[in-house]
Amino acid sequence: MSKLSQTILAFALVLLPVAVQAEDSQIVALTQQIAANPGDKNLYNKRSQLYHAAGQHQQAMTDLEKSCQLEADKDVAELCMMEVKDYAATYHLQR
Repeated sequence: MSKLSQTILAFALVLLPVAVQAEDSQIVALTQQIAANPGDKNLYNKRSQLYHAAGQHQQAMTDLEKSCQLEADKDVAELCMMEVKDYAATYHLQR
């Protein structure tokens, strides 16, 4: 392994915990916002994306499904629920 590769790998290993902590703190912040605004579909969608990035697929799907349920436009809600089904199938999740 070259010196450059070793340096890049070492740098990545240092930053990984920082990135995970950032995701965790963002999830906590969004959870607090959701508690204050439980009808805001965008908050559930954002937290779903963070859960997905953190590899927490069951939680991501749950939030995505809640976001769909809060969608006022029935056509958009129906398409959204199709995405939930695809997501569940991709990650072998229970609904």
